[in-house]
Amino acid sequence: MSNVKLTGSEKRALLFWVLAGIAGLVFARRYFFRAFPEASVDFRVSRPDAMSRAKTFLAGLGENVDGYRSSIEFSVEEQGKVYLERELGLEQANRLLASQMNLWYWNVRFYRVLQEEEYRSV
Repeated sequence: MSNVKLTGSEKRALLFWVLAGIAGLVFARRYFFRAFPEASVDFRVSRPDAMSRAKTFLAGLGENVDGYRSSIEFSVEEQGKVYLERELGLEQANRLLASQMNLWYWNVRFYRVLQEEEYRSV
């Protein structure tokens, strides 16, 4: 094992990058949820519950999805979100989206490989 020591300028550079990293963490912690409100979404409907609701809905229509593959993804009504952010400002739009509006949703899909017919909830 070699005994390598840092020079004065290397120590200063290391100290600078450590301080810059700490400043970056403080900045990210303070502004993350303001910049990305979807990170603080209140999931009133969980992923398994959304899948169950979609199956129940299709069964109510008389459709049988046994033998179908399924996929589910979390999505947002992007145009509505951007409109509110531009018209109201980021802070007020985030407050409104967290309390009164819900632009986030589960998109559930039932399909069979190589078959055009599928069921999708949006």
